[in-house]
Amino acid sequence: MKVITLTLHLHQRFFPKVLTVTGFILLLFLVPLLAIQSSFLLQVLSTSFLYAALSLSWNLLAYSGHISLGHAAFFGLGAYGSALFALNFDTDPFTSIWAGGLAGALLAAFSGILFARLRGAYFALATLALVEIPKMIADNWVSLTRGSLGLLNIPPFKLPLINANSNLTIYLVNLSSLTILLLVVALILNSRWGWALRALRQDEKVSMTIGINSNFYTLITISVSGFGAGICGAIFAHSIGIIEPGMVFSLHYSALPMVMALFGGRFSVIGPVVGSLVLTLLDQFVFQPIFPAGHQILYGLAIMITILFMPGGLMGLLGARKHGITGS
Repeated sequence: MKVITLTLHLHQRFFPKVLTVTGFILLLFLVPLLAIQSSFLLQVLSTSFLYAALSLSWNLLAYSGHISLGHAAFFGLGAYGSALFALNFDTDPFTSIWAGGLAGALLAAFSGILFARLRGAYFALATLALVEIPKMIADNWVSLTRGSLGLLNIPPFKLPLINANSNLTIYLVNLSSLTILLLVVALILNSRWGWALRALRQDEKVSMTIGINSNFYTLITISVSGFGAGICGAIFAHSIGIIEPGMVFSLHYSALPMVMALFGGRFSVIGPVVGSLVLTLLDQFVFQPIFPAGHQILYGLAIMITILFMPGGLMGLLGARKHGITGS
């Protein structure tokens, strides 16, 4: 009887959310039919999907209480790993992006072992410093990476009946990747693994006393997070066809996923996706036309608003209003 009651409770709690998210994703797949004449809209949405996927990978690690400032390292290594694999072995981009994801995961696992004893600001600063290592290697290993000249003619994505690397191709690739990553993250966070991460975030010492292995869960989580960031970097490389160290190892790719996840709500599975969509659309359609040279002030404002008025992000604010919570 208790099992049946629990099953019904979980069904009532999660089914409406799953149905809503599924409907929204299906709507996004139909957008190209509605906006076939607006290539700029497809470009902006494609970019927001890439940022959303990167934010999801960042947020997975943040669930354990570890704040990373080094996801640009995983993103950049994923871009170079996939591009070099495709160029040297003449492989299809849909095959080579796995090499990029693996490169990001290996670097993430290495950092997880190296920084295993670090917490809080020390962990964040260590990951920030990590970005310079692969960037320096890519800049100086000229025989492999061509250094600051970058890699050119990276193979584009190709889909049946669609022009290679057209706006529609990139849109569908980015949206499909986001959908898969969202499903993976949702499964993780609603499993025993996810509850272990929540426990570690709340109180690591108490969690360890009840048998949760902190080092193990942190290591596999940062590895999966790095894999996701590496896939994002790989998709980026094949989408634009040219990369160089300053581009893909930019701290832009460490800061943006953090800002978007916090703004959307990092304690929600869908929060980073919502934050990415809202901020990217606001940036390109509102702030960029008004402030062409300073439109990225939006991201600074987003952080200030989140810290001061909605520490739970947009999803936390919506949840509070839904349940009638008006207190601080």
